[in-house]
Amino acid sequence: MNAIVSYALESVFCGLIAYLIYRFLITRIRDYNYQRIYLLTSSLIVMIFPLINITVNDPYMSVYVFDPVYIISNSGKGAETHLSELAGIDYLLVFYLSISVIHLTFSFMNLKRVQKIRKQSSLIDKNEIYSLYISSNLESPFSFGKSLFIPLIYKGEDREMIAKHEVSHIIRNHTADILLLNIITAVQWFNPFVYLIKGKLVEIHEYQADMDVLKCGTDIIKYQELLLFSQFGVAPVISNSFHKSLTFKRFIKMENLKQSKAGVSAIVLFASAILLLFSVTSFSKSVIPDNSSGIPAIVSDQLFQTQKPDSVKTLPYDLVEVKPKFQGGDAPTMFTKWVAENIVYPEKAKKDSVQGRVIVQFVVDETGKVGNVKILRGVTKEIDAEVFRVVSKSPVWEPGIVKGKKAKVQFNLPIAFALK
Repeated sequence: MNAIVSYALESVFCGLIAYLIYRFLITRIRDYNYQRIYLLTSSLIVMIFPLINITVNDPYMSVYVFDPVYIISNSGKGAETHLSELAGIDYLLVFYLSISVIHLTFSFMNLKRVQKIRKQSSLIDKNEIYSLYISSNLESPFSFGKSLFIPLIYKGEDREMIAKHEVSHIIRNHTADILLLNIITAVQWFNPFVYLIKGKLVEIHEYQADMDVLKCGTDIIKYQELLLFSQFGVAPVISNSFHKSLTFKRFIKMENLKQSKAGVSAIVLFASAILLLFSVTSFSKSVIPDNSSGIPAIVSDQLFQTQKPDSVKTLPYDLVEVKPKFQGGDAPTMFTKWVAENIVYPEKAKKDSVQGRVIVQFVVDETGKVGNVKILRGVTKEIDAEVFRVVSKSPVWEPGIVKGKKAKVQFNLPIAFALK
């Protein structure tokens, strides 16, 4: 399975579990700080955890990834094969990175917009906590970092209530949360649960700011009227603002300002939730199917089937004391040369102008025999079958040695098929 697809599937599954835990467990504790910490932590887990490869069992398995082998054919007659250190283009990766760059570009544009608004506004107050700017061109109040922006139309008590609200965002450093979630969204733009988590975090920000304003003795009716009046304005999406879509939810929350502090039970619940998230997503790594595993293909009237390799705990290849050798020489050089000399570009693939990259995985065991051949990423059944055939018939290697004992070594070999 393509690494990007695998990462996306595991991330979405991880996001689903994280959101369900929040929805049905974390929200039971009426402590906004507690909920905020969970949302930030879970969003990081959703982004990072699928990148972690957790495997078990054989402690002596090491993994080595070869440079690509290129199989290039001129026409239907004969084939020219050679090695290349140039990697083929992974168009799915290019597409993924392009969307991520677009997201980051929009975030950068919003940062520039905040800078532009700051230059066009008048600084009327500055202290260690915040800088207050007033602008006649601004439609909606917002804050970013330590800068607080209020439209000129707000006067007197209204301006004071808005300032209290935005200062709460500044003191609680909500801007850092938003910047972090923007980065995570750029990486996880395909994951709907990241957007849900981000939305819930914005809600928590607004509830916290409302709570701080009302605790100062602000009249709740006047404050609610101000929220209704301000909901028609527009603020940069990267900032903290009044968030019109949350207005009525916030009204309901204002009626009950009582917050319960997260005690020992809440901490235990939080730890349990994180452990549950790790456990379930670890399990998902073993149940997300590989698109090439267990799928048979017919080759010369014979059936072949890729095999599931042993689940292993991998060691860095550099820790292998004596590296496996192939035909008496360096494995990365000699084996890739042997593969290039023995592999044949399938006629049907040439006729159909099929090109692409296969990634094959195999294990050299303690006796030097090649086994557990698996197509991690395929192109067509003909090309996959040819790769499987050649790697499976590999001559015996000289096994690697770890801690004085012969050990299994796992290899991943990319093979690119291209037509001139």
